[in-house]
Amino acid sequence: MCKRSPYDLRDTIHVPWCHAVLRRCLLALGNILFLSGLTLIIGPQKTFYFFARKQKLRGTASLAYSFIGFLNLFGDFFPVVVTFLRQVPFIGNLLSLPYIRPIVDRIAGSRTSAV
Repeated sequence: MCKRSPYDLRDTIHVPWCHAVLRRCLLALGNILFLSGLTLIIGPQKTFYFFARKQKLRGTASLAYSFIGFLNLFGDFFPVVVTFLRQVPFIGNLLSLPYIRPIVDRIAGSRTSAV
């Protein structure tokens, strides 16, 4: 018979709850990474046509729901990420381009002064 440690957490209620939340978060993150990787590989137009097919409509709705949950969960962290990326040498220059800067500013939530 195996002796259990007094620090064994298998009987507490927190472990299954944390496991379920972590599993959902990782699934949503995996969906986002899959979608972004597919877009980079085959292009945005073919990606749209891939997910807009009638047979894939149910999965597309689920993926969109996961994306909204991801934005809701990590939305407050985007300004921190954008501030960090602006300090990285090559990426900071890329984010400062005239057509990209307003989009990044909107994502980061930064505001321009009227003065």
